[in-house]
Amino acid sequence: MPVSRLGMSWSQIKYLLETSGAINAEYDTDKDGVIDADKVNALLSRLQIDVDKDWGGHVIKNLGTPVDPNDVARKTDVDTVQQNLDTHASLSGGTHGVPSGKRILHTGDIGVANGVCPLDANVLIPLANVPVLDWTKLQFPGARQEVLAEFNDPKIVIATTSMLQLLNSGDKVEAASGNITATSKELTIIGGTATASGRSWVFFDLPNPTSKIYIRSKMNSVNAQATYIAFAQSAGNIAWGTLSFYGYAVGLAIPSAAADFKLWKCIGGTTSILASEAVDLSNNVYYDVEIYCDLNTIKVWRDGVLKFDVVGDTTNVTEINSIQFACYDASTTATQTSKYKGVVVIIYE
Repeated sequence: MPVSRLGMSWSQIKYLLETSGAINAEYDTDKDGVIDADKVNALLSRLQIDVDKDWGGHVIKNLGTPVDPNDVARKTDVDTVQQNLDTHASLSGGTHGVPSGKRILHTGDIGVANGVCPLDANVLIPLANVPVLDWTKLQFPGARQEVLAEFNDPKIVIATTSMLQLLNSGDKVEAASGNITATSKELTIIGGTATASGRSWVFFDLPNPTSKIYIRSKMNSVNAQATYIAFAQSAGNIAWGTLSFYGYAVGLAIPSAAADFKLWKCIGGTTSILASEAVDLSNNVYYDVEIYCDLNTIKVWRDGVLKFDVVGDTTNVTEINSIQFACYDASTTATQTSKYKGVVVIIYE
């Protein structure tokens, strides 16, 4: 065919052969008119979409996961959105809007079926639809489950493993300045001085009188005559054994002969032993102690085992107002020390 019939000059034909022809040969090496299978991706990477395209009913397959805002969504992405919309519609009475006077909730969240809860005139959930918290099923770290079941409206004074927090949250009485110190792990209490016996203690006065209290702490009688936790009707700054003290104490009396774990009572300066465990405990060892008192009953656990279950003196101790973490130093020739560490828990009602 004459070149003039093609409307191109020899120079133009030569250019096409050297450009388009070379490119076609790059993707169709066997020159069968079909793009080589291993060259498809390379060819697609050179595709430029700079105008609207009509794909003529063809499907673009094997798309990647969309990442950026303008990435195309795949069918699986659209199906997921539709499934969520269908679920939402089923929970809201067949519509995607919120039913009048209601809010969408998960079924069982507040004991209301079908995932919806009617609101009152103030757009609040009526109290009748809010279940009462069941304390018997509450899992509180550090507290004995069977004891929590005894409370109806418990209040937490402190729950911590930091003895710095314990010291900073309470008040203290020292036989000598500097007798009480704390790190994050240990509370150290020196009872008296190197030349005089005495008591030192950290105490908490409760915001209100209580008839139920639970206390837990680990205690260590390093070399003290007595290391004890007192819970009393009297104020926290009143010393054990004085005329104004009315209450109880649980603790370690290591110097005692084979009865080192005790529950004491003190009524107006008169002290007695309500219960003791015939056990020979060791100095400088931590023991995990738990106390529950509802005035009528006092229960005490050591290292997870119930040791005392006695009747309280409801005639002389009619309420609990304070807790003490104390050390009694009986020596006049050397200091005696007690230590406490967490977890420390105080719950009352």
